[in-house]
Amino acid sequence: MTGTACALSISLSISLVASLAWGQVDLSEVFAPPSEAERAAVRAEWAARFPTGANWQVVAQGMDSAGRTVQVVRHNIQPSGIHYVAVRYPTSFDPQSTYPVVLCLHGGNDGVSPAIFTSYDSMAGTGSDPCSGRDAILVAPSYRCEPVITGQQGSFVSTGDCTIEDYEVDDVIGTVSGVLANIPAADEEHVLGWGMSHGGGVLLGVLARDHRVRAGVNFYGPADVFQSSSQTEAEGLAAAGGCDLPGSGSWRRSICDYLDGSLSLENTRRDLLRHSRGHFVDQVTRLDVHHGTVDPTVDVVQSRLLAEHAAAASPPLATFHYFEYPTGVHSIASLTGYQPRFRAFMCAAFSMPATRPGDINEDGSTDSLDMTVLLTAWGTITATHRADLDGNHTVDATDLAILLGGWGM
Repeated sequence: MTGTACALSISLSISLVASLAWGQVDLSEVFAPPSEAERAAVRAEWAARFPTGANWQVVAQGMDSAGRTVQVVRHNIQPSGIHYVAVRYPTSFDPQSTYPVVLCLHGGNDGVSPAIFTSYDSMAGTGSDPCSGRDAILVAPSYRCEPVITGQQGSFVSTGDCTIEDYEVDDVIGTVSGVLANIPAADEEHVLGWGMSHGGGVLLGVLARDHRVRAGVNFYGPADVFQSSSQTEAEGLAAAGGCDLPGSGSWRRSICDYLDGSLSLENTRRDLLRHSRGHFVDQVTRLDVHHGTVDPTVDVVQSRLLAEHAAAASPPLATFHYFEYPTGVHSIASLTGYQPRFRAFMCAAFSMPATRPGDINEDGSTDSLDMTVLLTAWGTITATHRADLDGNHTVDATDLAILLGGWGM
């Protein structure tokens, strides 16, 4: 065979292999339920990605209509680079006091403005509820490639790749580090959050990976790619014979890369699992979930699967509630009756007792249940496991010593 013929043969073979992935294909192998080994691999990847912020700098400041200080802060998070965050301080802020920190994680991909703080005020309410109007430091991170929009003072655009959800979780974790390091009045024992849609999915990742964030409310956020409607959508992409999806980081982008042969089955499934935070809800402590049954954007099956994962978690979550709304669509306002539930959750979260040494499941005591969790996780190398009590990325003898030191407390 001549060199030209050999090269032609190789080229045709490669083309044929790639083209076989398109058309009518069965992607059951891609969407099969993830194994514990696959979960461990993702946890290990996350452990290597626990970012912190640096160079915290206020770049814009003003007052809202109630006289509260609102800032735009710039800081650096590697590898994304420059990241912008909106921060609102309580009324009559006293830097010598301490305040809970509430992360406000927006939906969509078009950026965030201080208007999200007004949305929180409406959700939290005022008046007779004993926790309504509780002063808190509100924090609204942008997602990478997106702006913080301030109106008269312009927009401040974060840098980094325009990925969807997974690496945005890194930026929120870095934001938490920046807040706790640079705002002395931020109460590190009372960091919580809420998110809607895209932001709800980001919140699930933050809760699973950063145990400084001890409670959260997810409004109709995506939770699990490993389900039939996702497989049907992916097979539809294959049948269409090509993808026209911008950027990277989306599970759909990973499917397209798998179909054209540029991503292995193993790495495709890992990408899908990184976007399926429901499979890591056993690392979450307190969570409420709200979803409308006729949501046309994020199917209610996402939250139903999340609830199933939470029910199977060992140890069980300290707090978990799932609420469905029969006429609810893709807006918080359509979830009739959500407000008392949201306020009750926030009230309880604001009053969370300080963490006890070794109380892994945060049930108020360090006991045999915590010991079981620690021994089951023994040797795990991860920054995201609740049993890693000293934060050295390994569940080991040091963690056991911390647990025994708090035994019976």
